[in-house]
Amino acid sequence: MQKKNVLIIILTALVFLSAACLGVVSVFRINFVEVNAPVVSTEAQAEAAELQKQLYEAYEGENIFSMDESAATEIFEQFPYFKMTSFEKVYPNRIVIQATEDVELFAFKNGENSFYVLGADGTLLSERDSAINRSDGASNIVVTGVEIQANKGEIASNDECLAWLFEFCQKTSDLLGGIRKNVTAIEVLRPTSSATEMMFKIHFKEGVVGYIHNPGAYTNEKAEELIQVYLSLSDSQRLRGMIGVTDNGDGAIGQYAKDDIFSEQN
Repeated sequence: MQKKNVLIIILTALVFLSAACLGVVSVFRINFVEVNAPVVSTEAQAEAAELQKQLYEAYEGENIFSMDESAATEIFEQFPYFKMTSFEKVYPNRIVIQATEDVELFAFKNGENSFYVLGADGTLLSERDSAINRSDGASNIVVTGVEIQANKGEIASNDECLAWLFEFCQKTSDLLGGIRKNVTAIEVLRPTSSATEMMFKIHFKEGVVGYIHNPGAYTNEKAEELIQVYLSLSDSQRLRGMIGVTDNGDGAIGQYAKDDIFSEQN
């Protein structure tokens, strides 16, 4: 009889222990996924909502100790406009994800009525029939003279000039406090097959253009020289003419001319 009572006590203890373990495990099951993604455009609001939904479905009920950010990384790949900046486990049962919306900057011509839209770092965001920026309704910077080959969410790198272009425009944007308010279009000119003969033709909104000769050399310095000359021009000078920027082996050299001699040659 005494042995039977001991057995009942042990079994009862095991039942309570199992229940306690199950209770502890359930506490550490994910039941909330918080996504902080400030959006710039109206379209991004719907995308952010769908992103939140997919992330919750991926992690709901998962044990917080055993899960990681791999599922989130795969989901973000389906949303090229968003980049995950942090992934945090908040015990006992929450995940907090920080994300940013990539802002459109470039529209690369793809045929007559199609554009590849890219962010500032060259990430391919979308393909559509308009160069209009989806956040403010103004045009993105239209780029011609170079083709884009990339999947959505990837940085375009199929042409050596692209890295120079993105670096040059980033520096220009830093100097101007934003490049789209001053620059409307960029042409990649290749008079020969030599990279040293390549030029970027920068179209400023007032009318003056900038020619960046051999942009792969002294890229940042040439951006600084272009903007320094541009900002020194009078209002009337900005309406026409050209700013030529080249290098002499020791650095960048920029100069303004009232006539665009390169256009006249064409």
